[in-house]
Amino acid sequence: MTRKRTAIKMWNFAHQVCTEIAQEAPELDCYVLDIALDANNNPLVIELNPAASSGLYANNAIFLFEAIATYAEAAQQANRIV
Repeated sequence: MTRKRTAIKMWNFAHQVCTEIAQEAPELDCYVLDIALDANNNPLVIELNPAASSGLYANNAIFLFEAIATYAEAAQQANRIV
């Protein structure tokens, strides 16, 4: 599988999982989803953590969360699920 096809497969899987989370637990609106491929190249969820636990500790948290919020607002206005 090429890198591009793998990336698309993972993106689609993550979108599907996030859509299900949004339907089942709408209060979970800011998180990090860790996914991987199993031995058969099937995507699976490794863990779900609060965004503050995303491992981006060396970044400027204010800029990071402002960027996330800006994207989320734009996505909502475009009727996309974040």
